[in-house]
Amino acid sequence: MRLPHISHASSLKHFSLFLMTVLLCSAMSLPMLSAEEITVTPEEEAAIAKARELGAHVLELSQEDKHLEVAYHLSDGDVTNERLEALAPLSRLIVHLNLRNKGVTDEQLALISGLVNLKKLHLEKTAITDAGLDHLQNMKGLEYLNLYGTKVTNAGLSKLNGLDSLNKLYIWQTEVNYDGVKQFKEANPEVAIIPDLVVEREKLMAKIETTKTEKAAAEQKLAENTKQVEAAQTSLTTAQQEAEATAKTSAAKAEENKAATEAAAAAKAAADEAIKAAEAAQKQAEEAAQAAIAAIHKAQETAKAAALTALKAENEKTASAPKQEVAQKLQAEAAAAQKASDDAKAKAEAAAKQVEELKKQTEELKKQLESTTKSLEELSAKAG
Repeated sequence: MRLPHISHASSLKHFSLFLMTVLLCSAMSLPMLSAEEITVTPEEEAAIAKARELGAHVLELSQEDKHLEVAYHLSDGDVTNERLEALAPLSRLIVHLNLRNKGVTDEQLALISGLVNLKKLHLEKTAITDAGLDHLQNMKGLEYLNLYGTKVTNAGLSKLNGLDSLNKLYIWQTEVNYDGVKQFKEANPEVAIIPDLVVEREKLMAKIETTKTEKAAAEQKLAENTKQVEAAQTSLTTAQQEAEATAKTSAAKAEENKAATEAAAAAKAAADEAIKAAEAAQKQAEEAAQAAIAAIHKAQETAKAAALTALKAENEKTASAPKQEVAQKLQAEAAAAQKASDDAKAKAEAAAKQVEELKKQTEELKKQLESTTKSLEELSAKAG
């Protein structure tokens, strides 16, 4: 039977009632045919040609399966009432319908409510709302429904509870929230919802807890590192004080060494003078001995005086030796003091380097903590 052509909006309601009556009668009188049993009637052939003339892409599922896949999403212009009305005579054959991104309204969904054999329906990026889902109640065989980018809410989702064959439902960028998905899943646990806001919420909460744990660990690490920095700073201060004290001691030793060196030099000069005096006295003694032939007594006196002079010089020479030993000892102590100063300086430099490394690590931990805190705030906001 060919349906009358209806193109005016004022006739839409009457046509919908007429279409539902015809299709329900057909559904009661004709059982659903298998792919092998389908024979396309001349009326259906004419309806297919008419739909194609109106811009529909109509394809058989396969050479063996005469069920149809109809798509308007690749056609030019909006999907008009006329285009949807042309599908009514094909309700026995159409199992896939794609109206994606064509601005289909709630009222227009009434025009396809008689396609009771639909298994897959694309309504993404259309203008439908919760009200339009009332017209899907008779599609008991519907397995796939895509509502991506529509104005459907939690209330509209509950209208799909009677679609027992539904197993996949897309709700990206709709107004459905966590509570709506949770209620729908409780009533329809076998339906895969994409995205599954319940699962996403559970993952988000788990991530928040993990982030909180990471933040606490970072804070603890920061506290420990701060203590290490403070201890290192104390060690550095102590090392610097020790270095300053050692430097003062080294300076004092250097002054003492300088005085000892000068005293040793003076002693050596005195010894050299004594040696020269002794040599001169010896020479005089020799000269006196030669003159002894003429005056032995005088020579003996002179020799005695020369001997005394030589003895005095020898004593002075002997006395200079301990002073040289003292000078050498002071030089050794000065060298030891200088080494201690160098060691203290090296210790202070090592402590300063450790402090810088700890400070650098602390800054990195602070950055990590700030990043973790920011991530936690973003996740918390998203979870709320």
